[in-house]
Amino acid sequence: MKDFNAQEYQYESVHSGGLVYTYSYGKRRVKSDWAGITLGDAFRANLDYYERLPAQRLFYQKVARIQKAICGLFDESGESAKQFLARPQIGPVYTQYPSSAAAYAAIGLTAFLEYQARMKDKILMVLLADFIESPDGDGDDSEDENQHSLLARTITKAVQVRILLEDLSRRPGLFPVEIYRLFAASQQDLRFLTMNDVIFSSVLYGDILPGWANLNLHPLTREIFGKMDAVSGSFFNSLPSVEAELLVDFGADWVKALYKAIVPLLPDTKQINQMQHDILNAKDRNNMSLQIVSREMGPLFGMEDETLPPLNEPQPPVLTDPENWVEHSAVLLLNSLFKNMPAQEEFMQQTQEMLFMAFVEAMRSAGAQQRAWEDTRSDILQRLLQLSLFEGGPMEGTPTGGQQIQVHVGGDDMEGEIFDRPVALSENAGACESLVADAQPLTDAMRRSLYPNIERLPETDRLRTSGSIDPARLAMADFSPAVFKRYRMREKADRRGRPVLAIACDGSGSLNPDQMRMLKLLTTAWLNSTARSDIQLLAGLYHSDQVRPGIAGPLVQWIYHPLKTPTTNRREAVRALVALPNTGTGVQSDALSIAYIVREAQALARGRMVYLILITDCEWNRSFRTKKTGFQEVEALLKTLIEDFKGKLHMTLVALGKKNPIGLENLVDKVILIPREELNNSAAVAAKVGLYVASCLRERNKLVLKENR
Repeated sequence: MKDFNAQEYQYESVHSGGLVYTYSYGKRRVKSDWAGITLGDAFRANLDYYERLPAQRLFYQKVARIQKAICGLFDESGESAKQFLARPQIGPVYTQYPSSAAAYAAIGLTAFLEYQARMKDKILMVLLADFIESPDGDGDDSEDENQHSLLARTITKAVQVRILLEDLSRRPGLFPVEIYRLFAASQQDLRFLTMNDVIFSSVLYGDILPGWANLNLHPLTREIFGKMDAVSGSFFNSLPSVEAELLVDFGADWVKALYKAIVPLLPDTKQINQMQHDILNAKDRNNMSLQIVSREMGPLFGMEDETLPPLNEPQPPVLTDPENWVEHSAVLLLNSLFKNMPAQEEFMQQTQEMLFMAFVEAMRSAGAQQRAWEDTRSDILQRLLQLSLFEGGPMEGTPTGGQQIQVHVGGDDMEGEIFDRPVALSENAGACESLVADAQPLTDAMRRSLYPNIERLPETDRLRTSGSIDPARLAMADFSPAVFKRYRMREKADRRGRPVLAIACDGSGSLNPDQMRMLKLLTTAWLNSTARSDIQLLAGLYHSDQVRPGIAGPLVQWIYHPLKTPTTNRREAVRALVALPNTGTGVQSDALSIAYIVREAQALARGRMVYLILITDCEWNRSFRTKKTGFQEVEALLKTLIEDFKGKLHMTLVALGKKNPIGLENLVDKVILIPREELNNSAAVAAKVGLYVASCLRERNKLVLKENR
């Protein structure tokens, strides 16, 4: 029994005297064929795109439904539901949490953020405003009072979130909010480095996290948890039975009880500041940056200890969150180190401090994201989610939502929104075969095309003169050292390989049927000619279309994208070309769309070469509200791209229906002019493409041959 479902199509071939051929295609059976799909399949990387797509539709339908339910809490008429204020959150699905539960957690977070965005005032914060400003009631402006006010504000924020979660989770259909609370509890690292961690963990998850007695905690942290548990126990027991209209008063009593229990454990600010001053200035050190960092961190618990516990052991909590934990750890270690250093070793002390700060900088670089254009590392994403619980995460939005693109146009930084989606595949097998056959001359001409990955290396050469001057005597004269050096860039084939070929197709309404037909033929030829190569490929049609109900905007429809289209290979992507209309549609935004396609190619290339093929009729339209014309915007964009890529971008422009210069010859590397009379002559166009390929071969083969010697 075959393990795939095949569908057959019959058509009459015009090239074979009326003979009838059959064409079949199919896919292997997968689990979803008999088990169906779940929300957990929406973002599973081990599934093919066409398996994830229906699950993603289901996921975003549930997101929209729960956001609409939240809107109904504020406006019974439903008018406010026309525009949601929170973007769908998808960060939880990229953690180690079970996929189905993570999907519901993401839905719950979206609902929570939608509710928060629609709340005009945080009721508990408004009710306790006077208490937060002066929790002790004496109106003193001392440093101790400021620390007490900060503690009261932190407790109030935590209780505010908890009563809001309780209120939402009781509503019909809003159970995902509680699932997100369980997810947030699972993300706790149980280190409790700050008072925020301690307070929020106790208030939000104290009834579901394991008992503090079984955890490896600092003695002071354990004492704080003990005080808070003694107070919160009765509130946890009463919370499920409190009526909704009494939750605010219930939360106010909870805040005041927690503050009263914790405030006696706060350190004496004057004593701590004096200790910090003595530590930092006892040896007359001159590194002011460490002093600034120390002051910004605020008082520390446990500063009276003479020894600093190891950094991998439980630490006393910090009253305020440090802006940079690496510098915070460095200050703690340096303070402990310099306490016992003799004064006569000041030079050695400064040397050790410089070496240590250099180590801190190396540690920061090693632990951070190295390249801005790469996807966020999983460990960094996990940490960002831990730091932004009950807030908008680092990953949000929908596949059909717009993306903000920043473009540098002639000295101005412009921003625009663009949408993208894959092209639906055609089921017309006969049209696919016909398109492949008609594009065969072009495919044969491109078969020998070579797109290597090029690396540019700087070299320093000694300047050697020519003529009657003896080069050996130059060193005896008084010349600048720059005379004897020369800098140049040398190109060679990069051994990493796998460059990216990005095909940007203009699909606006200015293209007539002949131009659109040639666009399809050329794209088909590039798809088939690179099918068995190591070249990565993107192909997108840009124009405008409906992006939201009743709203049109700039749109990129992916013909082939390794991460965004349902096609399994490039040959199958021809089905997307067949599904395109026979003429152009909409109005293109050239600069914005080209910038977006190039950005996608750059992310896929990961520092390698990008070959941009721009197929257009050269009827440029404006993308931004500037005084520049569409041509000037594209020209400025291409100049910016050339500067940004630093030799790693090769541009080819195919001008459909043009026989005269287009004005960009000095910017792009290659120009292929296809006059109107040649749009229906594939052989003539194939000859021009052959010349283009030959010129590329001459340029690139020299580098490859030189590298292989």
